Amino acid sequence: LQAHLKYKNATSEEHWEETDKYILKAVSGKDAFRNEVFAKLISDIKSGKINTVLCTALDRISRSVKDFLNFFEILHEYNVEFVCLKQNYDTTTPQGKLFITIMMALAQFEREQTSDRNKEASLARAERGLWNGGQIFG
Repeated sequence: LQAHLKYKNATSEEHWEETDKYILKAVSGKDAFRNEVFAKLISDIKSGKINTVLCTALDRISRSVKDFLNFFEILHEYNVEFVCLKQNYDTTTPQGKLFITIMMALAQFEREQTSDRNKEASLARAERGLWNGGQIFG
C-alpha cells in the first residue's frame, strides 16, 4: 500500500495522504463488518475524514456479498473512492459494479465451500475417533 501511495503521489496531480490504517488481524472475511476496526472505518467515512479507501484485494474487505454491497453503498453515499490494487475495476461504471459483485460472490462461495470442507473433515476425523481440537497441553 505504501508503494501505491508513493506512485500515486508521483504520477498524479492529486496528493494522497494516509490518514489511518484499518487492519483486521485474524478476522474471518465472513464477520469482517462486525468488528470495531470496521466500525471505526465507517465512522471516519461518515465524519468526512476519509475520501478514498485503498485495499489490496476485494476478499480482504469481506467475503460476504451482502456486507460488501452495504459497505459499497456507504462509500457511494459519502462520495468515497474505492481503490483495490489487485482487482482494478472502475466502480463508477455499471460494468465495474457488476465485476465487483461477481468477484464478491466468488469470494463468498469460496468461503462457504471451505467451511463445508472443514466440517466434513472434522466429522470424518470424529468418526475415526481422532482428536478435532487444538494442541493438548498438560
